[in-house]
Amino acid sequence: MDKNLNHEYWKNRASSTNSAIFATSNNQTIKKLEVSAILQSIKHLNLGTGNILEVGCGQGINLYLIKESLPTSCLFGFDYVKEMILEGAKIVQDSSIKLSVGDIRDSGSWPNTGEFFDIIFSVRSLINLSSAEEQLNAIGAMVNKLANNGAIILVENFKELRDNQNSLREVAGLPKRPTPEFNEFLTLEVIEQACHKYDLKVALSYEHAYFHDLIVYLMDCDPKANLNYDSLWAMRAARLDELTFEKKLTQLRGMGQALTLVLQRR
Repeated sequence: MDKNLNHEYWKNRASSTNSAIFATSNNQTIKKLEVSAILQSIKHLNLGTGNILEVGCGQGINLYLIKESLPTSCLFGFDYVKEMILEGAKIVQDSSIKLSVGDIRDSGSWPNTGEFFDIIFSVRSLINLSSAEEQLNAIGAMVNKLANNGAIILVENFKELRDNQNSLREVAGLPKRPTPEFNEFLTLEVIEQACHKYDLKVALSYEHAYFHDLIVYLMDCDPKANLNYDSLWAMRAARLDELTFEKKLTQLRGMGQALTLVLQRR
């Protein structure tokens, strides 16, 4: 992955879309699912929410949506694309949400609040780093900024899940979906290495967009269509049930590509 081309890609996205949601995502449905995953993780684990930091915040739309549910929290976000932050300042007009320019690879450029963060989260940010080593180091930088009882929430795409999805697409007669040019999907191995190196544990792990990805990427279904048991959608689903059993693919856990992982100190 070329870092300069990656930067230019996101710079262009910052000003070329007509909505902050679409600056970092191709649809608003998945954006809502990602924010919901963060909020549900916080609620499930009863996490502290005093100071919250998003790494790679884009235009700050995640923080803006989270603020609606956590009005007393102090929210911070940074992004390495200056244009994202400039556009975000026009959209997120809330003095309790602080946006700044910073690089996930350089923790010295992160917001300096004088305090550690209760929650540090990323939403498809680590996949924009160019290698597993950079991803591992980024998690380490998060740990260094984390309060003792804090949590790191990763809402990211994973290679293993995309491979599972592609196996099922092949069974269904669909072409494989390649990894986007400007992404390096996380792997479960990187998470294992991070847990070992930084003395972390996985407190929570779940696929937050399981059915979304099942429909969008496997069933190819029009969500506005009336239910029709003789439709291509229904026939493809039935055939998948048959073929996954025949091909011994029933052990595959996921048909999506994304996981929400919550990491805490042991």
